Amino acid sequence: MVPEGSYRSLSEAQALSLIEIMDYPWNVFYQMMLETGVRVSEGLNVKADDIINHSLRVRTLKRKDASRLIPLMPLLEEKLKMIRPTKGYLFSYSRVAAWKALQRAAAQVGIPPQDAHPHVFRHSFAVHQIALRSMFAENDAQRLTAMAEVQYLLGHKSFNSTAIYLKPRYEDVEKNFRRVRQKR
Repeated sequence: MVPEGSYRSLSEAQALSLIEIMDYPWNVFYQMMLETGVRVSEGLNVKADDIINHSLRVRTLKRKDASRLIPLMPLLEEKLKMIRPTKGYLFSYSRVAAWKALQRAAAQVGIPPQDAHPHVFRHSFAVHQIALRSMFAENDAQRLTAMAEVQYLLGHKSFNSTAIYLKPRYEDVEKNFRRVRQKR
């Protein structure tokens, strides 16, 4: 059970196992979500001309004037460019279809349904980005800059929206608590 105010995320191995068994183009869609942190609605609205100079232009649907560029890894960029757009969109599907594709894959790899929703890929991206960037930060100023970068990548207007990922997940607290107790 996840306590109120917490969030679910997948380990990189869990996320990759889901992506690996998904049918095309859902495997590319969820790889894009994992590597860029886009919201499902943003991902479903990516157009072929949104791939610009090794970056993905993401349009925020709530604010028509807002967009951001997210760097793309070469393999993902290549996969995105191989998709044939439908009416300009790379993924011409509904949110429900995205949800169902993920639920099917989760059932195959044994991930509980409550842990398998599209937004969990966004949470996973944020958690992985913060962890990786924190490893390379040498001081508080660099850690703060890393958080600001993650805030930008996620498209959050408020730092507080990004700061939720600084809270430890209950699963991590429990795992580390048991590990420490066993060493005594």
